[in-house]
Amino acid sequence: MGSGAPFFPYSCQFGIFIFTLAIYACFHISRKPISVVKPVLHPNCSEIAQRNNQSITPQNATFCMWKPFDSDNYNTLFGYLDLSYLLSYAIGMFLSGHIAERMNLRIFLTVGCLLSGVTTALFGCGYFLNIHALYYYIFSQVCFAIAV
Repeated sequence: MGSGAPFFPYSCQFGIFIFTLAIYACFHISRKPISVVKPVLHPNCSEIAQRNNQSITPQNATFCMWKPFDSDNYNTLFGYLDLSYLLSYAIGMFLSGHIAERMNLRIFLTVGCLLSGVTTALFGCGYFLNIHALYYYIFSQVCFAIAV
């Protein structure tokens, strides 16, 4: 080797380790976005109205809530989302165990991380695409549970 700093082979291994640790942490942080989003889907409109100097009437009592979670049965709808996620997750873990035993783990983990990111984004696209159908959110939860 020429002049300059000596090459340390372990520095590359350390960098890969840190990179892998960061990806793994991000993967587990994004595992259940619905628990973070629930307060946004059904917030306390009176606090928001007070900050914006608005008055709340029976006609606009749910102005800040996201349909279909703006009705009185929002806890039931959140329960449907949790049920669809957890049931799909349980079935998906059983199936993914069989798949993981029969394929290269590097490919399996890479595809799993990528699918997890895509399905997390799928849930968030409901806001940007102005989707208010409960079935869309259930579908995205099922896809996310299978991808994880």
